[in-house]
Amino acid sequence: MAGPTAPSMPSTRSARPVRTLVALRQREADVLTGLKTEQAAVAAQAHAVEVEAAPMIMYVAQLLGGTTEQAIGR
Repeated sequence: MAGPTAPSMPSTRSARPVRTLVALRQREADVLTGLKTEQAAVAAQAHAVEVEAAPMIMYVAQLLGGTTEQAIGR
């Protein structure tokens, strides 16, 4: 007695939405990767500015009689 058989491969009609979703997900993953790369570049630039400004901040803090921790807000 043979039971109902399921097709081993999805039909073209049902596979199309899956391929569309896979392509959409890949596109979104690419966009996310680009945004994360941009975020890392901005963070690196901000860090470089902080490092460059640190000696000036400490100097001004000493001139005004404050501590370095007070100047940088710790």
